[in-house]
Amino acid sequence: MKRIVIIVGKTGVGKSTLCRRIADTSHFQLLSFAKAGKEFARSKGYEHIRECYHNLGKEIFTKDFTEFFSQIINDKINSFSNVIIDGLYVESIALKLKEQYSVLIIDIDAPLEICLQRIFNRENNGFIDVKKEYLSKEELKIHLGSNAIIELADVVIDGTDDSDTVYNNVQRYISNF
Repeated sequence: MKRIVIIVGKTGVGKSTLCRRIADTSHFQLLSFAKAGKEFARSKGYEHIRECYHNLGKEIFTKDFTEFFSQIINDKINSFSNVIIDGLYVESIALKLKEQYSVLIIDIDAPLEICLQRIFNRENNGFIDVKKEYLSKEELKIHLGSNAIIELADVVIDGTDDSDTVYNNVQRYISNF
């Protein structure tokens, strides 16, 4: 049976770090929403996904990106039994996956201040730039359907805990899945 784990949460909560760690220590193949977004933007002639989104417009972007990302997901699922998706913010894709496969959606939750501090530590930018980066990424995620995905979450994990605790909590849910 194919198993898909989808990790969602705010920008800076630690999704990518967590997903890489799970992929490195388990039999799950990693699929990154952000990486696919960059590939999509470049395929359309843009450097960044947000630039692509703003220039194509919400409807065209959402339609084209949904097709693009769905194909990547299908290729990964056809090749591997266990897939972990680092961020998935297109509601229609999540609903389709839930209809076809065994899917566990985990929301990693942390307050805005913690997410901003983590972005600051990661990016080494000034705080105003970090907040702008955060808001820009969150705006795109909301337009694609992140609120609906978070509502679909099977479990919410406290992202304020240290990374080992978050990892162990997520692993417990995955092992029972």
